[in-house]
Amino acid sequence: MVDPKSKVVSSMDMLLDYKRGLLTRDQAIQRFSLITGLTPDIATEFIRGMKKENIVIFPKKKVKNAK
Repeated sequence: MVDPKSKVVSSMDMLLDYKRGLLTRDQAIQRFSLITGLTPDIATEFIRGMKKENIVIFPKKKVKNAK
């Protein structure tokens, strides 16, 4: 029997990966459904309500003054 706590940890890790942009929406829905046992329809509604944080802002390069 699988420990319910490990299912929660696994699902949270997967959701964080989705939010970070490491998984597509379809991948996240499929994995969330498998981990939690929820139907794909319910997993889809849950995932759709989440916002992704996959926009990375790189620091601007410092431009040296040419002399």
